[in-house]
Amino acid sequence: MKKLLTFFAATLFASSAFSATNLANITGYDLTNSYPDGTFNLNHTYTGSITNGIPGIFHYTGGTGTLADGLIQNPNSGHLFLGNGASITIFLDDDYYIDDVSFFSALGQNSSLESATINGEAVTSTPFGQIVFNNPQDDLFDLSGTALENVATNQITLSDFGFAPFTPKTFTLSEIQVTGTLVSAVPEPSTYALMLGGLGLIGFMAARRRRHLV
Repeated sequence: MKKLLTFFAATLFASSAFSATNLANITGYDLTNSYPDGTFNLNHTYTGSITNGIPGIFHYTGGTGTLADGLIQNPNSGHLFLGNGASITIFLDDDYYIDDVSFFSALGQNSSLESATINGEAVTSTPFGQIVFNNPQDDLFDLSGTALENVATNQITLSDFGFAPFTPKTFTLSEIQVTGTLVSAVPEPSTYALMLGGLGLIGFMAARRRRHLV
């Protein structure tokens, strides 16, 4: 009985641990309407193709770089975006149930973002992080309570950015983080049925043993 109890406790722990929220692995990203490397001394790297958009603005496709290098608010490192028409598509290594997307600003500048459209759904941002001139510098897009909650995906596109009143229609980013639950790590219903059945058996055996001891 002790061995059975240990087995089912371990199974329950493993199921809850594997389904916990973690940082998703970003394998690449595409950008539209980003200013070139070195604008306002804001530098970035990118491994994919960089093509011309409107004069002085560029599109980045098929690669990865500064926004997924793990360095949050690295000094003078990041992208400056033209808000009108800007979009960011993030590619993940597997399917996730996405909880939220965090934007970390560059150069200590407030992104002034208030909202974005994420995979077709309007999502309001919540400012957080370092305070500069009484304003938090970073933005969190929480997908809980939206139509995107519990939707499995390996790709996220943010566009149609909304800005705070009387602020420039540009924003800076030094890093992006996505948190969520790996779909393949969520136990199947049959696993829960097995655990419940096992716990019921343990309870029955414990009750039977108590009767024999009386």
